[in-house]
Amino acid sequence: MIYLDYSATTPVGDAAIRAIADACKAPGNPNSVHSTGLSSAKMIEADRENILKLLGLDSEIFELIPTSGATEANNLALKGVFERFSPKGKKHIITTQLEHSSIAAPLSALQKAGAEVDFAPLLSDGTVDIEGLEKLIRENTLIVSIGAVNSETGIRQPVEKIARFIKEKYPSVLFHTDATQAIGKVKNDYSDVDMLSFSAHKFYCFKGIGGLIKRKKTVLIPQMKGGSSTTKFRSGTPCSELIHSMSAALSDTLCDFEAKYERVKRLNSYLKNELAKIPDIVINSAQNAVPQILNFSYLGTKSADLQHYLSENEIFISTGTACAAHTDMSAAILMLTGDEEKAKSSVRVSISFMTEIDEIEKLVRLMHNA
Repeated sequence: MIYLDYSATTPVGDAAIRAIADACKAPGNPNSVHSTGLSSAKMIEADRENILKLLGLDSEIFELIPTSGATEANNLALKGVFERFSPKGKKHIITTQLEHSSIAAPLSALQKAGAEVDFAPLLSDGTVDIEGLEKLIRENTLIVSIGAVNSETGIRQPVEKIARFIKEKYPSVLFHTDATQAIGKVKNDYSDVDMLSFSAHKFYCFKGIGGLIKRKKTVLIPQMKGGSSTTKFRSGTPCSELIHSMSAALSDTLCDFEAKYERVKRLNSYLKNELAKIPDIVINSAQNAVPQILNFSYLGTKSADLQHYLSENEIFISTGTACAAHTDMSAAILMLTGDEEKAKSSVRVSISFMTEIDEIEKLVRLMHNA
């Protein structure tokens, strides 16, 4: 089996497995006040601080709300601040047309509740036109939400620059980024963001755990109510085992990061160059895309048919994001290229530092025969 769908989910690493086994030895409910409960709560707090530190964030300024993943975190961020500030007239939200469905869907729901949503214009490479974005900001703008890395194409948005620009010129506007496809792939400075979402199964941890990081001064309305917890922003008993594994997985992923990143860059360059030699293949990922994601179209062949052909040969790729895998056309590719044929024939190969060169070579050989 050759797995080339790391952006959908990564395999669980040894660090996460060891950590969850260790955490299972401390069975206390972190909401309990007896010694085992307090011990569990203390472990969660240490893991929260470790994750913030690994992301270069000050625990005096930021806090981590553990969630079931980025979808919940995105919903909490968008709905939570809208419910908090919309009664004061702050109802305007700016995003892009490249966002994940866990951004688009809650925004659609918020529009029915009175939200006014605008889409920031994009440059030819798919990145946000910051001057165009600024023209959209108005007095009642509440939040700008822009994903750090697009899950289908790997386009890397200049979130550091956007966050700094908003903080300096429009301090009353919140900036949120869905960093799900960025954390573990590239390093960003998130110190100017107000909120950040992520899922741990993208960096070699278990599914079902992630988080929303926010500035402590940023107030939002909890979306889950009832029952005590270690955070007032998400009710319920936190899973100390998964949180501990998430902390360990992130530590392990970022260890020797530069060497891992350079290895992925070399693999990406080789794959891109070899695919470009094949007639009817068009590379859709721009130069600014992260090296872990390569999107291409095999013109004249439907995405699902190509995926099936490779799957029969034990190579597993994606026709898009796993959360939108059953559509017959990539909305992102259509929006970026304006070409329906490219959108209907696009696939995503996502690699990792764990990917071997012979796996890439087999993919190329099969594409020559497709």
